[in-house]
Amino acid sequence: MTAMRRGWCPDLFAPMQARDGWLVRVRPPLGRLTMAHGMLIADAATRWGNGHIEMTNRGNLQMRGFTPDGVSAFAEQAVAAGLAAPDAVRERLRAVLVSPLAGCDPACAPDTLAVAERLLAALSDADRLDDLPPKVGFAVDGGGFFPVGALHADAGVSAVAGGWSVRCGAFMSAPIPAQSAIGHVVTIARRLAAEPQAPRVGGDPGRARAMLAGLRDVVPLDPPACPSPVGPLPGGQTGLGVAFGRLKADDLRTLACVRDLRVTPWRTLIVTGSAGRGAFVTDPDDPLMRVQACVGPAGCARAGGDVEGLARALAPPWRGGLLHVSGCAKRCAHPGQADVTWVAHDGRYDGIDARGRSVPGWDGRTAEQVRALMHAHAQGDECP
Repeated sequence: MTAMRRGWCPDLFAPMQARDGWLVRVRPPLGRLTMAHGMLIADAATRWGNGHIEMTNRGNLQMRGFTPDGVSAFAEQAVAAGLAAPDAVRERLRAVLVSPLAGCDPACAPDTLAVAERLLAALSDADRLDDLPPKVGFAVDGGGFFPVGALHADAGVSAVAGGWSVRCGAFMSAPIPAQSAIGHVVTIARRLAAEPQAPRVGGDPGRARAMLAGLRDVVPLDPPACPSPVGPLPGGQTGLGVAFGRLKADDLRTLACVRDLRVTPWRTLIVTGSAGRGAFVTDPDDPLMRVQACVGPAGCARAGGDVEGLARALAPPWRGGLLHVSGCAKRCAHPGQADVTWVAHDGRYDGIDARGRSVPGWDGRTAEQVRALMHAHAQGDECP
């Protein structure tokens, strides 16, 4: 295992120290979690961590409160079980999102999983990828119920009429055969590895478009409205929402002991058939699924307030799109822009609108004042 680091985008080989102990992430292979892998994660979170598991917006599972010995022991078990790659470089290359309903949704491209497996193999076999930045991610987007564009990644391929489009940032090419598209993604990965200090392509449209040079008809792709991943889904599947992306190890164990799971980047688990509510959200209209919050001061020294407690209080009357309550300016729980964001500092909160602007009169507010302001906003009396 590589040396442990602070201030890092963590994974199995590069854990990060937080207030509540070491934090480690695993990447379920192609977003799939077998019963054995689910039980392994649940048992590790109970034995070596604090008994909680978090879902990230990259489709990873994150465990907290580990000791250094626990990190090493879990890494060995994860590699032996096939849950992780045997070394840090190959583990980073497994950051591939796949349409969660691939193989179940009849509207999703039928070769989505096969293309994803070929992309994984191509990345694993490619040279000159040792310096690929740890936050780079890929996607194989088969469309269907979760439409093309729903998966966010630095690069990838998307199923379109006539073949597979190569994607980089918010741009996509005309369709080409799958194997050619995979080759272009590997080329993009090499270029990203050669410029590890350059801005992310998601925030640099010019750089993203340049990565697709040589391909025909490169056009911008605006992310579509994503349907709710909670409740009944195509192919006899059910989406189980995880409020704030945090679940107890026992809840995962209850599911994993009877069925395989699919992990989504929207903080939900997908199971075959119906499933009891338990600790999960099954109503697609539940406001808890439209509110995000980080772990707060229990696990992060940066957090300036009890953000989860405030988020839970704000959820019932919330009728908007996405509401984000962040413990600090980093906004880890939702790096993008929400309809309304409250950022904590020194026990108070500043309000930010959907365009990223400070809202007049919404700065330096106590939690009680935030609740009053959001109640007025819900009644239409005050708008950001």
